Amino acid sequence: MTSNQAQEAITADDLTKATKVASWLMWSKKYALALTVITILPIALYWQTATFGYILDDKIVITDNAYTQEGFAGIWDIMTTESFQGYFGERKNLVQGNRYRPLSIMTFAVENGLWGNKPGISHSINILLYILTGWLLLRVLTNILPTSDRQVRYLSFAVATTLLYLSHPLHIEAVANIKGRDEIMAMLISLWCLWLSIRYHHQPGFVRLMSIGVVFFLGLLAKENTITFLAVIPLTLWCFKRSTAACLTKVTLTLLASTAIYLALRFTMAGVPSFSQEITDVMNNPFYGMTIGERTATTFYTFFKYVQLLVIPYPLSHDYYPYAIPKVGWDDVRAIVALITHVVAALWSLWAIPRRSIPAYTILFYLLTFSIVSNVVINVGTFMNERFVYMASLGYAILLAYLLVDRLPQWAGKVGHKVGFGLFVVIMLLYSVITIDRVPAWASALALNESAVVVSPGSARANSFMATALFNDFRAAPDKRQALPLLDEAEVYADRALQILPDYGNGNTMRLGIASERYKVDYQISPLLEDFERVIMVRPGIPFITEFMDYVIDRGAHTSELISFYDRIGNRFITEQNNPKAAIYYLEHGSKIDRSNSRLNQSLANAYQLSGQPAKANEYLNRIR
Repeated sequence: MTSNQAQEAITADDLTKATKVASWLMWSKKYALALTVITILPIALYWQTATFGYILDDKIVITDNAYTQEGFAGIWDIMTTESFQGYFGERKNLVQGNRYRPLSIMTFAVENGLWGNKPGISHSINILLYILTGWLLLRVLTNILPTSDRQVRYLSFAVATTLLYLSHPLHIEAVANIKGRDEIMAMLISLWCLWLSIRYHHQPGFVRLMSIGVVFFLGLLAKENTITFLAVIPLTLWCFKRSTAACLTKVTLTLLASTAIYLALRFTMAGVPSFSQEITDVMNNPFYGMTIGERTATTFYTFFKYVQLLVIPYPLSHDYYPYAIPKVGWDDVRAIVALITHVVAALWSLWAIPRRSIPAYTILFYLLTFSIVSNVVINVGTFMNERFVYMASLGYAILLAYLLVDRLPQWAGKVGHKVGFGLFVVIMLLYSVITIDRVPAWASALALNESAVVVSPGSARANSFMATALFNDFRAAPDKRQALPLLDEAEVYADRALQILPDYGNGNTMRLGIASERYKVDYQISPLLEDFERVIMVRPGIPFITEFMDYVIDRGAHTSELISFYDRIGNRFITEQNNPKAAIYYLEHGSKIDRSNSRLNQSLANAYQLSGQPAKANEYLNRIR
């Protein structure tokens, strides 16, 4: 028996006779150094996050989520409701398709039940899950990717892929943001399901087949992205394991059964998605108001942007909301290039995959896992996000490692091995440096928004959130007069947000808040009324307007200015917007200050007459007489 035949016999014996524990121990001994590096790397990259607090959507799933804050008692509600309900108190159709991702939210409830709100623990768990992802990824890749003797001496294909994946800066949003755990868990569980499928290929059995279905179901509960592995798993088994038709059929049917059960549960608990529903808030539907041409071109522009960030992940931002990503048409060369390259890549991959081409597999892996977040299958509520390619970036990592440790050595021999290894080290170090440099931006809302307004200056949301962060710092300051420069700076960003989107709700609310806080310091009525008037004419229904104006009225000052203000607002709604209903609302509010004011009563009479209520119009005319 030759040495190669002996190795094959040992491998077969491992798969058929050795216990799982023995197999794991043998494998971990062989890859002990790689596993050590895989453990240390995420800690080195993300250890700072253990000192960070809650940020962004953490309040939706943790701090302001009623079910999460109940601890263990909230788990049933988390499992049986739409994912935003614990925050809003009711089911909200804010984005197309609703959201049902109970598994990660349940982990937050468990943490709350054990320790209360401890962000450091939550961040540490994210790092631990990321490490486990690296371990499992290496386990899967060493089983499916070819490894030559030369590669082992320098750098194995599987190890290179895993390290490139773990160091990639596009994963920062998933790991550094506690809420990003849904991304980490979906990938981790999807890889687990893939590993079980590989095991089933080698040792078929009913229990193992059922475990595939159960684990896949858990992945779907973590995040919908897992559903893309419905195609990835059979593709992987066929491409790398040459599984039989019977094996592929059984695995695929099991995955389909789990998907059906999940969808039935999702529709029951979170409601049946209404894909025909028109979302008119551009912060939840950035394509609102666009033509079909603009929508498709802008979508493919984001495809271009994703690939660009995969290769050169700098600069980074958490905010790609309108209009950090510009609205483009098909005259934009970037959209055209993205369309052509993606179509050509997809067609080439379909042509090459019958020969079990690794590059074809990586492209198909990327396209399959990217499809659900691409805004092609479903409107995901934003143009793009870096965390959206957390799963798809594995395709890029495999392809890059393939070129560096497999193709390059074949093209250039021994020199190629050394050059490939050198390039790998340089790229991984660059990715790691970018990650370490970027992670501190997630330390606080202010730090995150300071970086976002630099990289995404065209985002109304980034500018508004920057204004909010400065505004909150002002409110926390003990000496409000000394802190007024914070309000001045916040006003600059709020104005930028409104220049981008004049009717943006958060931006207008921020403008009101800044004006009201400044008034409470200097009690200057004219600037306050100017700012309030500007907002009222764009967004008259913001509740804070009435609340704060009641506060001003109750002070008993500025009576004449307030009466003129309400009269002017009412008449502007009539003459500029033909909106007597809004005019009546504000004129009535002004009438509470002085019911006998002839100017207000005349304006109210005109507004009621225009609204088709002559009796009410006469009532106010009689007040004048």
